[in-house]
Amino acid sequence: AQEKGHVNAEAQCKILTANVFWETTMLFGDIPYSEAWHIDEIKEPKFDTQKEVLYALEELLDEALDQIDESDPNTISKYDLYYGGDMTKWRKLAKSIKLKIYMYLSNKEDVGAEIKALIDNSDGKLTAGLTGVLTDPRVLGKAPVIKMPETFEINDNMIVPPAAVSEMNNVEILRGPNIKPFPQTHPL
Repeated sequence: AQEKGHVNAEAQCKILTANVFWETTMLFGDIPYSEAWHIDEIKEPKFDTQKEVLYALEELLDEALDQIDESDPNTISKYDLYYGGDMTKWRKLAKSIKLKIYMYLSNKEDVGAEIKALIDNSDGKLTAGLTGVLTDPRVLGKAPVIKMPETFEINDNMIVPPAAVSEMNNVEILRGPNIKPFPQTHPL
């Protein structure tokens, strides 16, 4: 595809590659990525950290998104089991994979600006999941403030508070026949 200048087919391959490596790094964590493409020179590629892989996938998806040309008919369509060569849908897939990457990274990294940019540039498509209809994200305003209730409507009768420190040695723990007590240790 690259030699023939079929940018859409190349973008489709990059998106599929990003999706496969996303799934692989979610399963295994650190994986070979940066050196994995040089099989003739490097027989044992190094393992890249999951963070490095995710940022590399973000770059790969950006390349694919920049390449997509909906007016170019040269796509992998005959064998495209996903979208039959519909590049608008491929663009949505690439953006959704990027969003998954950002959501995962948001546990450890500050990617709020990237998420906001992705949503702001989605023409309301990503906000449809929040509102139920295609919505311009600029009209959503600030996130709603959620007031915590004074009491929760939960039956907590089965929750037993811990015993006072003075009573801890008198507490009997009921165990089934397959659960043994903790081993008794002595101070060092």
